[in-house]
Amino acid sequence: MSNWRKIAFSLLLVFLLFEIIVIFPGRLEKNDNIEEQQKKLSKLSGTPEQVMKQINLVEAQHGHRDWELFAEVAEGTQEKAMWELKKVRVLFYTNEVVVYTVTGNRGQIDGKSKNMTIEGDVVTKSANGYEYRAEQVYYLAAERKIRTPGALSMIGPKDSQGQGLLLTGTRMTILVDNSKMLIDSEVRASKVLSDQRTLKIESDSAEFNGVDNEAKFLGRVKLSYDKMEIRGPLAIFSYKKGTNLLDSILMKGGIQAVDQQKFATAENMTVDVLTQKMVFRGQPRLVQNNDELNGEEIIFLEGGKKVKVEKVKVNANESPRN
Repeated sequence: MSNWRKIAFSLLLVFLLFEIIVIFPGRLEKNDNIEEQQKKLSKLSGTPEQVMKQINLVEAQHGHRDWELFAEVAEGTQEKAMWELKKVRVLFYTNEVVVYTVTGNRGQIDGKSKNMTIEGDVVTKSANGYEYRAEQVYYLAAERKIRTPGALSMIGPKDSQGQGLLLTGTRMTILVDNSKMLIDSEVRASKVLSDQRTLKIESDSAEFNGVDNEAKFLGRVKLSYDKMEIRGPLAIFSYKKGTNLLDSILMKGGIQAVDQQKFATAENMTVDVLTQKMVFRGQPRLVQNNDELNGEEIIFLEGGKKVKVEKVKVNANESPRN
């Protein structure tokens, strides 16, 4: 009997050792895994997704409004601080005055950086009537810049002559604080004048102002005016004070003008759009009918049909130089 007791006691010891060495650590490991999974799920779940309708957000810097955002729907989480927006409209302020308004079908805003993306039939309007269309724009909050990364089109404000300036280009940056709109490349523009003639412009880049109506075309500028083509590095479009009416064009930095009958060069040239008068200044030179004319000013009247030279000096039998 004592032997059976010894055998039973030995078996009990073996079972306890097996429980301690093999089974119990497995249970501990299993419990640890469950706790780790619970922690991971807790981290992944975060704040439940939120949907808000008809939202209005205002961001201010230094006591002044930076922008004001309206959207029909906003979806996102507070943890990620990223919100998806539908039917977006954003007002951008300078000194408490709205200088640009951007609308689009959808958008995204980073709640931490305040950077924004607006996409889908995006329309950007300046306070003075310029309207830009693109598929996507970005807003960089720290720099107060609105950027269009791809192709864009622009319609200038209408005037008494009719439709405003029409323009296409690639990549635009708007400096909100300075109210400047910079188009980086591939600028092509046109303007129908009161007599139905079309003024065409090509350039490497362009600059517009969101407050006044002055416009600049820079780099390899080509101006097609009636039957004349004028080339130079810079063209400045000026508007009649207090109106959207294109008044004059100044081309400077060394220009060349040519049509079928004549060729002219000068340091700069001014076009009076309403009277079709062109004045060449700064060592102006005109070659016409194998004659070279020089003077203090060379003036084209009626779009170049008539020529007037102030203090003329004529060199006969000069051939045109291109």
